Amino acid sequence: GSGANSGCNGLERWAEAFDSEIEIDRAGNAYTLQVLQAARLDGADYLGNLRDLFPQAASEINEAIDTVRALVTTLAPLVTLFPFPAGGHGNISNPGLREAAAAALRRAAGHQRDLAIAIAGVHKAIESE
Repeated sequence: GSGANSGCNGLERWAEAFDSEIEIDRAGNAYTLQVLQAARLDGADYLGNLRDLFPQAASEINEAIDTVRALVTTLAPLVTLFPFPAGGHGNISNPGLREAAAAALRRAAGHQRDLAIAIAGVHKAIESE
């Protein structure tokens, strides 16, 4: 696929949805946030395991882990605002919540971009060995 709805682009499109008048389901949004957080936390654990296997890339891997943690920290308030499964049902209609969510998702997209660069650095460090 084109990746239009994943990674940085997916986070940007999610933010655009919050900026628009489109209905955003509370339960679906809360679930997706939980999945995203879990995936990023698992990714940080995986990178930690890589650091043990490739000590020559430890610096690059630590940078990637720090970037994942920044992304997770950015999304944490949204996980609190939209808890799963107790987040309720129906449209997220509060303008303040929508604005805050869009801003956090845009910051997360920036961290995701930084993470892609950091992962490329990890790959290069591992390949150079």
